[in-house]
Amino acid sequence: MKLVLQMTLALVLAFSLLTLSGWALTAFLVHQGAKAITETLEISQQEAEHARQIAERRRLQIEAQKLAQARAQRQEQARKAAAESAKRAAWSRYYQDSPECLNPRSERHAVECVNRKMRARDQFNQQYRP
Repeated sequence: MKLVLQMTLALVLAFSLLTLSGWALTAFLVHQGAKAITETLEISQQEAEHARQIAERRRLQIEAQKLAQARAQRQEQARKAAAESAKRAAWSRYYQDSPECLNPRSERHAVECVNRKMRARDQFNQQYRP
């Protein structure tokens, strides 16, 4: 009977040790899994932050390009307006209506004045260099 008790005790002890080692292994694996998930999450967060920074830099580059284009367009418009203004001033210096054309005597005379002005405008445009 003593032997049966010893064997039963040995089996209970062995089963307890196996159960405890199973629990320990499970706890270790859960801990390792949680650690791996945490590391993966940190890496994912770092990658997401890096991607956000890249996207922000790209957005700022695009915004800077748009601002530069808008500035270039405004400068080109200002240059064209100044050139047109200079051309109008040059035309005013180049051609003055004669006193007779300011108050034409007849319709025929008015047509002659308009034709003269058109010829002068064509000649001016051919000669004009900004």
